[in-house]
This record gives sequence, C-alpha cells and structure tokens, in this order.
Amino acid sequence: MRAAHMSKIGLLAVGLGAALLLAAAPGSTAAPAATFAPGDLVVTGPGMRWLRPDGTTAGQLEAPGTRVTAAAFRPGGGSLPLYAVHDPLVLRVYDPSGIEQFFFVADDVAKRTTAVGLGANGREYPAVSHGALINQLYIFKQNPNKGSGEELVGLFLVPAPVTDVEAASDGCTVFYSSQLGVGRVDACRLVVLPDLLSGTSVAKIRLLPDSSMLVVPAGGREIRRVGADGKTQRTYAVPGAAGWVGLDLAPDGASFWALTQTGALYRLDFVTGTVVQGPLAAPAPATDVTVLGAPQGVAPPAPPASGQDTLDLDRVLPLTGEVFAGFLPVRPAPEKVCGPGGATLRFEDASGASIGPYRGGFGAAAEVKVGRQSLSGRLGALGLPPGPVLSVEGAFAIAHGKTKILGTFSGKGGSSTAACAIFKSRTFPNSIVFPPDYILSGYAWALSANSLRYEAAITRAGKVYSDKGRTFVVASRFDLVDRLGKDSGSGGRYAQHFISDTIGVSDPFAAKGEKRPHSAGIPAEAATIELVTSWTKPGDRFTIANVKLVPRGRSIASAAAPPLKVTTTRGPNSVKVRVSNVQPGRLTFSVNSERVGKKTKVKTAVAIVHRHRKRLEAV
Repeated sequence: MRAAHMSKIGLLAVGLGAALLLAAAPGSTAAPAATFAPGDLVVTGPGMRWLRPDGTTAGQLEAPGTRVTAAAFRPGGGSLPLYAVHDPLVLRVYDPSGIEQFFFVADDVAKRTTAVGLGANGREYPAVSHGALINQLYIFKQNPNKGSGEELVGLFLVPAPVTDVEAASDGCTVFYSSQLGVGRVDACRLVVLPDLLSGTSVAKIRLLPDSSMLVVPAGGREIRRVGADGKTQRTYAVPGAAGWVGLDLAPDGASFWALTQTGALYRLDFVTGTVVQGPLAAPAPATDVTVLGAPQGVAPPAPPASGQDTLDLDRVLPLTGEVFAGFLPVRPAPEKVCGPGGATLRFEDASGASIGPYRGGFGAAAEVKVGRQSLSGRLGALGLPPGPVLSVEGAFAIAHGKTKILGTFSGKGGSSTAACAIFKSRTFPNSIVFPPDYILSGYAWALSANSLRYEAAITRAGKVYSDKGRTFVVASRFDLVDRLGKDSGSGGRYAQHFISDTIGVSDPFAAKGEKRPHSAGIPAEAATIELVTSWTKPGDRFTIANVKLVPRGRSIASAAAPPLKVTTTRGPNSVKVRVSNVQPGRLTFSVNSERVGKKTKVKTAVAIVHRHRKRLEAV
C-alpha cells in the first residue's frame, strides 16, 4: 500500500556502492483495514501479496506491475516491520498496516540493492552491488536522534554480489550468500569471520535455532540443511516442485515455508520433510517469501580468523577499505556550465564521515571535465544521459586523532561517466526518484568515476608513510524546485572508496653499515609480497636483508613447510626482493646501507603481488 509521493529528498546514508537517498513518504490518512499478525506471509515477484497463515489474501501491498525482488520482516515486528527490495534500485519500508512510510533509493542507475536482512536490535543490513566493481553489505541502526531514524554504522566490501542476508539472534553475526558460498561477518566489531560454506553458488539462506542453516543453491534445484561445519545434513524435496526461490521459518519452529519461481508455496516439516500445508498459489514469477514471527536462528561458533585482511607497513595501515560518506553544500544554479560539447563540473567543499581504518572526518574536492553527453545508459537520480569523463583532478584530507592524511587523485578515460543539466519546467521520465510527470526546475550534476589513481601521505608520530592505489568516486550536486517553486532537494552527495596497491616509507641514511628495521603485516591468502627499495644517488648502494616470517608470534624456521622463497633483483638505483610462500603473520626485514656518499633518504615500498581470491574488507 503506497502513501503519497515524497515531496522532498531527505537524509543521505551514503557509500560508494550505493549512495542511498532516504525519501520520506507522508502517512496515509485512511484508517488501516488490518495489521500484520504473527504467521502472516508476504510473497514478492510481480507486486507484493500479503497472505494469512491459512493462505487467504489479506492485501496487495504492491500492484502486480511492480517488480519486487526480496522482502524481510523484522524479528519481533515493531513500528516498521517490513522492508522490501524493488527492482532495481529502491528499498521500501512499511508500517504494521503495510503502508509505505519511506524508501531508500540509490543515486545511480548503475547500482542495485540485491538483498536485505533485519535484526531484532534495530539494525538493517542492505546489500548493494555496483556492477562487477564494488559489492557492499551495509550496517544501519535506528537512531531516534537522527531526522530519518537511520544511522550508517559501517559496511563490508564483499567479493561478489550478495543474494541473501540473514541476521543471527546474537545481534552481531550476519550471514550473506553469493556465488562464492555463504560468508559471515561480525557487525558489532566490524570483523570478517571465516566462511560457513565455500565453493557453492548460493541463492537463499535461513539460519535455524539449532545453528544449522537452510540453503538453496543457485538454480533452486533443491533445499539443503547445512550444519555448523558446512556439511549437508539432509535435503528437502517436494514431488513435482523445483526452482526454489524463497525460504522462511514458520512461527512454530517445527516447519518452514518454501516458494518456487512458479508461485507454489509449501510448508514443510523439519524432521520428516513432508508437506504439511500447500501448495498455496502466488503470482509468478515469484522471487521471495518472508514470515512475521519467524524465530531467529542462532549463530554457530565461528572458527578463528586465519589472519588480517589488509597489508600494512610497520603497523601503519593503507587506505584500503576507507570510505567517505558526505555532503556538498547548497550552491545556486551555475551559468553556462553544461554546454552541448561538454562541461566542467566542480564538486567543492565536500565533507562528512570517513569510515574505515581511519575513522574521523574528511574534506574533498574534485574538478571533472566531461565530453558530449551522448553515451547510452542513464546516470544520477534524474536518469540523465551521461558523457565520458575526460579528466578528474581532486584532493582530500582525513583527520583521525593524531594521524593526518593528505592525498590527491586523478584519472581519465576508462568507463567513468558524468552528466550535467540546467533546466526549467522539465520532467525526467528516467528518474529513479521522481514520477515521470513530475515537473522540476534547477540543475543537477552526477559523477561515477572508477578509473582513478590516488596518492596519500599518512603522517603518524612524526613519520610520513606514502600510500598509492585505486579510488572510486560517486558524487552529485543539485538544486531542485517543483512547479510551485517549493524545494524538491538541494545540496549534494559525495562518496569515495580506496583500494591500496603499495604502502611505503622513507628512511634517512648518513653512513655505511646503518640498518633500518621494518615489518609488514601479511593478509590472509596473500601469496607473494614484493619489497622495493630505491634511491637517487648513483654511487650509493643499499640492500634488503634479514627477511623472516613471524606467523602468529613465532619465527618460522628455514626447514618449515613451505619454506619462504626469496628472490632478489638489482637495478642501478634500486633493489627488489620478491618473497613467495608467505603465510598470515608479520614479515620482518631491514634496509641496510652498503655505500653512502652523503646524507640521503631511501624509499621502501611493500606490495602484494598476488591474492588467491578477492577478500572481504570491513569498514
């Protein structure tokens, strides 16, 4: 049931994978005919149907012409018990009568909200995918002191698009499924936990009170019950039924509901596997089912993590996993910025929260040159036609306690796009926020840049470390009024994410025989580490020596298996050491001077050459 369309863009909860706009929907004046009750089901697909436990229809929450891909009831209900993912970009929130109260919407049509999980402790876990580039699992919590009641706590960068999310009863452990299996995280400590299931593409999951889990592999061929060890305990099947797309527990805890793509809904007994109710009919193609009052599952004990997930140098972390989530101030409509042949956009004075290894505040600015807006696709909340990004030049700063970080970023070409429009009394049929006949005046800019490089100087305890890598920026700036001249949204959003390639430091040397010790934290599943020391004066000579691996606090002996493989390559003004067969732990080494003419500074950088697979990062 849909309340009136929102009149103004509200709060922003933002991250690179999805800049999520929160839009308020004024409440309906009509008295609710009914409210959700324990055991009620909501089935998604073409529209969203509300069913009573006996299969009778209590209401149609969304019309059949609206595609809804997933839904979740909050354990225990509450004032906002139901969340639903509308294809492709919107996460809608409903009250106990099934009336929409507000919704989150991505600010770029390239992003998708793929799943959502809810916790009984007032937390929400939406998952968002930005193509093959960035996949994220967000952590929001309800905060009555915020205007929207929602606050971004953190997020995880995950290695593949998330297909389902399940929150455990402990209020911290969150499971998610993807084409790589079933992963898990601790959302309270922002720690990545070992996977529950690997090597199997999984579409749907439901955690059970005995710490086992119902799993639907991709394709929906069967329903498995998987133990805490990741091994299959049994399978469930219904004669003539296949293509399972949704699961949830019945409130009695002794049975569960299962939905097929054709819209057949069954309730199965956990012990015997027999059908105790159904098939009930739902519109096809169905996509998900959720049950109010379903008992929460209990998280099984997680084995200890195998090691850290980010390379460091001397325990100084790079910017991998750092995310900017912020705003741009309101600016009046610029003149003659958007020309037919291109545009120059300035995203100035961005500020907000920096979430990641360096929590604190950030400031950023960027100048973007855009070519003719003639590319296919749509960009930004208004769905503008994009143009190629010809160049980006920007700078940023992070304040994190006594640690100061200054950096720059730049790039051009690639798949980066931007859009610009200045308009009066115009509608936007491709908008992901406004109806197609909604008349607006003002201006709007949008940027989605993913081919950028950054360099940052991290100053800690008087020593400066250099960090280099890739960065991704999503930004928008707008000032919109409706046909009556009322504010329909103003300001802007800015989000940026960093992935480091190398981290380095400069050491002073004055004479032969001096040593500068260092250590590098080795991430889990890193295969090879590369150390590079370089200098500028031709007559000088340095070496990297005493390379040792200390896994979990003990030195690894030369006879241990597998032994470290250390290969040294020299150049006129550099020495490179490649260390293979590394394990999680700390790699210690020293930079030694063999020949020094005058006082000089020598740069040493550490990089990961290879990972077996892309890991999660907690932010």
